[in-house]
Amino acid sequence: MTSPSSNDPWLNRVPVQNQDVAWRMVDEECIIIVPETSQATVLNPVGARLWELSDGKRTVGQIVLALVDEYDVDPKVAEDDARDFMEQLAKRGLLSLTSL
Repeated sequence: MTSPSSNDPWLNRVPVQNQDVAWRMVDEECIIIVPETSQATVLNPVGARLWELSDGKRTVGQIVLALVDEYDVDPKVAEDDARDFMEQLAKRGLLSLTSL
């Protein structure tokens, strides 16, 4: 399998879930709650899988490859969608993207 745009430094970043949020898998979806505000976010199955993989141990590139394998999606599409999704979660304070 070819790796996503392997020269993109963004793919070497490591997404880390905010440890101050509560989350639970319900069926294939994920519900994330920010206790301070009681704000809830519901992630669809693909978003929930991406959230699960954002454990601080994997790079974005590794997560993209896992999604490509699991969902049989084009690597570039997976990369673009993961970037957009993670940036949205980061803006909401649900995860951070650290450098290696």
